[in-house]
Amino acid sequence: MKGKLKNIGSFTLVGLLLAGLVSMPLAAAGSESAEKPIKMQGVIIERFPTSFSLRDYWGREMMVDLTDTTEIEELKRNFLRDPKMYSPRELIPGLDVMVKGVNTGGHIAADWVKFTQDALKVARTIYSRVQPIEKEMNANNARLETIKTRVGKNQMTGQVLTGEVEELQAAVKLNRQQALSADGTARQAVADVAANQNKLSTLNDRFSMLDEYDLYKTLTVHFPFDSSVIQEEMKSGIDLFISGIAGLTGYLVEIQGFASTDGDEAYNRQLSQRRANGVRQYVTEQHQIHLRRFVAPWGYGTLYPRADDSTLEGRRENRRVEVRILVTPGMEETDTSGRLAGTVNPFRQFTTEARRRILTTKTPRH
Repeated sequence: MKGKLKNIGSFTLVGLLLAGLVSMPLAAAGSESAEKPIKMQGVIIERFPTSFSLRDYWGREMMVDLTDTTEIEELKRNFLRDPKMYSPRELIPGLDVMVKGVNTGGHIAADWVKFTQDALKVARTIYSRVQPIEKEMNANNARLETIKTRVGKNQMTGQVLTGEVEELQAAVKLNRQQALSADGTARQAVADVAANQNKLSTLNDRFSMLDEYDLYKTLTVHFPFDSSVIQEEMKSGIDLFISGIAGLTGYLVEIQGFASTDGDEAYNRQLSQRRANGVRQYVTEQHQIHLRRFVAPWGYGTLYPRADDSTLEGRRENRRVEVRILVTPGMEETDTSGRLAGTVNPFRQFTTEARRRILTTKTPRH
């Protein structure tokens, strides 16, 4: 009877180990030689007041000692926020962790212990279901030992105790069924974590592309001498240009103003800034482009001339504003505008190779 109950406890512990092995990829394990830095990843097998037993994915076990300086924190995947700090009580059996510290001859003096929120959720799910069962099993074991002692002292009471033993055997059988149910729940939790990790990987890929902008299209607006007023023929060109980005998501509008060398530099810089501001105001008011879409307009004065400024024609060409539409894969949004089926978002027509070809012709950022 005692052997059967011990087998049930071993079965529960194996379930804990199997659930923890799925939660994170293997990190490189350090050397086990004495007094050397070591990094190890695995599952917590047993917990003690100031330490725990850690088993890696090859079955190797080491004791991890916790000190007053040991940091316990989240293994963060989202770079937009700080990692969450935890207390030692979160280090429960079944938790998949990464440990870094110093090998002190069979023990690791931990500098830090890290784990993901998903790994903690899985461990809590398993632990919350298995712990009550194990407590009940331990209590049943204690009762069986008491019964055996009583039977040994007085064989005459054996028949009376037989019914109690059968009751305990039924309770042990129920414990086994509950353990199987908890294992099934843990496996489902692991599957859910894997799905969430795939979603997180997709989001991380999008975050990594937030600073990669592709030039989608460019418009040049010319201005008369010493003027920042948009001419009527230029307005029609702006209207056509902006209508071409209808339905586009994840884009920014960059507006840069320039001037010819007529006049002094300070005045030309102010004039180019007024030209850039005027184009942004027109686009905002006439086409309802939200201000969050705009990179701050900037007037460069006579810098970066497009044509030879020593000629009349060149100076006409340099009195301009350049409007650029920039897109980034990391800012692409889900289209919820309710367009008819079959309408294609222009941004989604870009393949990776197409974006690379555009980047080769991108105008340098000033």
